[in-house]
Amino acid sequence: MDRFWLCEIGYPSPKVERELLHRKVPGLPKDVRTKMVEYANEVRKLFMGEADGNFRDTIEVTLSTRILIRWADLTVRFQPLARQGIQPVTRSGSTLVDR
Repeated sequence: MDRFWLCEIGYPSPKVERELLHRKVPGLPKDVRTKMVEYANEVRKLFMGEADGNFRDTIEVTLSTRILIRWADLTVRFQPLARQGIQPVTRSGSTLVDR
């Protein structure tokens, strides 16, 4: 058993994550960065069973910093389409729900 190690590492602070998003996705507005980090932290609380309110159970997936960066990046990349009135999810004629 001396080969197996368990190392628990928490998430970065909201300030650090906002700064990271700013560096990785500079085109993302500050208010959007703030809301994304807040949302990610709410999901994480649900995952870890620390949510306030009526939520007593945990959820099975979380929102990692890597996923947060990907979400921010895709948000900026799809902005030109959204400005043209094109919704990337429904553009192909079907939605994710239909699949």
